[in-house]
Amino acid sequence: MHPFPAFFVAPAIATVIWLTFLAIPHLGKRSAALAHMPRTYAILWALPVVITVPVDLVVIGPALGWSWATLRLVPAAVGVLFILLGNVMGKLPPNPFIGIRNSWTRADDRVWDQTHRFGGWVFLIGGFVILGSALLVPRERVFPPVVLVVALFAAALCTAKSWLLARDQRQR
Repeated sequence: MHPFPAFFVAPAIATVIWLTFLAIPHLGKRSAALAHMPRTYAILWALPVVITVPVDLVVIGPALGWSWATLRLVPAAVGVLFILLGNVMGKLPPNPFIGIRNSWTRADDRVWDQTHRFGGWVFLIGGFVILGSALLVPRERVFPPVVLVVALFAAALCTAKSWLLARDQRQR
């Protein structure tokens, strides 16, 4: 793609996501709870920018003749994204749009809260693993598998935790 239109793809995607976040608190009673947590919601709202700016730099950097290692920017941004998400995940109220949404977390607010507190730690640690690999591992080919493994492992752990919590809740 030519650098000029490529420069606008990531910001356009970020703008659509930003507008979606603008609408979410107005889409129902349960999603309105997000508006009562302005700091947490503001961090979630800013996350698309955290990832799209480095992606945009990777796309237009080589076209503009930048020779620095832009391939490390995206994995580092994904690591920061996981860290920020981990920091706010435990504070998310039950809602229909954002968070760990499976049948167990949607059925019980207590399961939601405990799963998200656990998931916050999982995403925080995973973010540091991804960021560390982006900054310390000398070969760029390592990043996609690291990000994929961390994301799948985090999803599996959070799903298993919510299932265990729901099972314990039913047994009580």
